[in-house]
Amino acid sequence: MSLRAIDEIPKILTSSDDLEKVIEDSLSNRYVSIDIEGNGFFRYPEFVCLIQLCVGEDIYLVDPLAIDDISALGKVLANDKIIKILHAGDYDIR
Repeated sequence: MSLRAIDEIPKILTSSDDLEKVIEDSLSNRYVSIDIEGNGFFRYPEFVCLIQLCVGEDIYLVDPLAIDDISALGKVLANDKIIKILHAGDYDIR
């Protein structure tokens, strides 16, 4: 792993086009790390507030509040050739 300047990471994704490009690039990787943050500690209906991805040496912060359609993530999640590494996966799978 090479060292990079802090301003190179993470990359913030705020459009469907950006997310789709990252997803397409991730399909050739053996591993993808995923962490999902939600507002599940409140009484009102919970929703996903942030998705963090690590693909190869690249880190991405996906803003699901800015992106209308995050279904492109399904291409990675449904791909049985990609090993998914989850942080606190019991929450994310719900």
